[in-house]
Amino acid sequence: RDGDNGGRRGSAPPHPRIELMRMKKAKRLRSSLHRICAKHGVRVPVLAFERWLCRWSLRALRPAAPALASASASASASSSPSPGPSSSPTPNAGARQEPLLPSAPGWVDPGLAGDLRRAGMAPEEARQAARQMATLSAGAAGRLARAR
Repeated sequence: RDGDNGGRRGSAPPHPRIELMRMKKAKRLRSSLHRICAKHGVRVPVLAFERWLCRWSLRALRPAAPALASASASASASSSPSPGPSSSPTPNAGARQEPLLPSAPGWVDPGLAGDLRRAGMAPEEARQAARQMATLSAGAAGRLARAR
């Protein structure tokens, strides 16, 4: 698999070609977030993109909690960011997950929606923008997986 270890320790380091593709896809996603925000007349919140990627990368370290979905639904009405995803699909034990780009189907980050709301986007528009980013990212991650 071209040495791409998917972030696992003890394996060969990621292949430079794969890392370059991953970087380009991340840059395109960042540009997409800028376009989405511009369309809604708001500036991209500082470090919102990085926090979004970080929440995805850290999702495996957080234990799955059944109350998380209901807590994030109630938190989406408030102005404080939610600690986790609105739907928390956990990766299958044998499935390879993209380490950087959010790639689980249905993983929509309420933290990104909260960042966009605080920047001035209407709540429903912010949730839709977070869903759109999740869809774009899952597509990019799928193309990256096929290139391995």
